[in-house]
Amino acid sequence: ACFSIRHSVMLLQRNAHQALRTLQNHCSKRMVATMAAHKRSVAIIGAGAAGLAAAREMLAEGHDVTVFEQGPAVGGVWAYTDSVDSELLGLDAGRQRVHSSMYINLRTNLPREIMGFSDFPFDARAMKLAAAMAAATGHTGASDSSSQHQAKQQQLQLQQGETSAAAAALDAATCTSVDPRQYCGHEEVLRYIRAFALFYGLHSVI
Repeated sequence: ACFSIRHSVMLLQRNAHQALRTLQNHCSKRMVATMAAHKRSVAIIGAGAAGLAAAREMLAEGHDVTVFEQGPAVGGVWAYTDSVDSELLGLDAGRQRVHSSMYINLRTNLPREIMGFSDFPFDARAMKLAAAMAAATGHTGASDSSSQHQAKQQQLQLQQGETSAAAAALDAATCTSVDPRQYCGHEEVLRYIRAFALFYGLHSVI
């Protein structure tokens, strides 16, 4: 009797697993078909942390993505510059505008552990991995959409295109960790954002 019960349980489990695999395959095919039917051209303004995260999600959904960044570097408000507006009162509409609010000695007021993306931790190991991937694929600022690179970037659908000044500033040397403090300086945050962009192959859509 015990053998018969165990055998019945095993059959039920096997049938359940087969049914689950069939359902997964069916759902996967429908998802691919749905993604293809709803593919859009998406424009994202700004290559800061939010813009890059949005680009990564849109690429993962199969959309054609272009990120527009007016500045010379990826990182949004974390891209430090010592330049200031050419006219500080804001009376001249044609003045040179500086959109960074960083100052040279700024440090975060939050620990790095809660500032990172959920699937890309803000630590030296993740940043080192992104740098190693960039070096292995030969990315030193040029757009790279080889099949090997696409596989390493978690099968994201990358695009060929002109390399912007912001994308050209992305390379292995600019995304390694230089500040291990828990409340790190602004340069470390900028390097982390660049590492995120390199890890997910976002340089080719900026």
